[in-house]
Amino acid sequence: VTRALTLNEVPYEVKRRPEPLGEIVPYVWNEAVKLRPYQSEAVKAFLDSPNKARGIIKAAIRSGKTCMASRIIFELRAKTLFIVPSQMLLRQTYEAIQNFLPGADVGFIGDGTWQEGDVTVATVQSLLAAKGSLERKCKGNWDADDNCKCGRGQCNGNRKYLTPPNPKYDEFMNSHDFLVVDELHHFREGLWGEVVRDSNA
Repeated sequence: VTRALTLNEVPYEVKRRPEPLGEIVPYVWNEAVKLRPYQSEAVKAFLDSPNKARGIIKAAIRSGKTCMASRIIFELRAKTLFIVPSQMLLRQTYEAIQNFLPGADVGFIGDGTWQEGDVTVATVQSLLAAKGSLERKCKGNWDADDNCKCGRGQCNGNRKYLTPPNPKYDEFMNSHDFLVVDELHHFREGLWGEVVRDSNA
């Protein structure tokens, strides 16, 4: 509605920002962390955008994008999924959010761990594996019943198979009101883009 009003040059004023669909999470901001003026400006522009907290923050390397995203999460008070494209960014982002939002329940999905929280940091690869869409190369690993993990009985490996879906995936992807995607340009198409589209946030 606001987009149509803007396009037709109809003046309007938003009286109330929609509340999150789920529970409101009372995050606490680390008062020792002061946003720089350009960070405050970006956060305000994002929250006051016509799309209401939807958009892209494009900023230089080392400009504090995780800090800005954390401040937006704090302001929205919403359960959040924060998707990153690598294990290195998983740990780095997890620790940064714990610093910016002290005491928050920060979850961690990746590197063999599945721990959900009010803010959950997850690698796209781990989400794809849970979705059942990640292609693996069989190593000939047999289970207790002498069946290979690729699902083709006994084999000597080198076959490709898709990871089986994790029943937690669909419920988890529908449990957040806000989605943050780091390095968004990697998610334009293909399987990575599917993970973003699977979220209802």
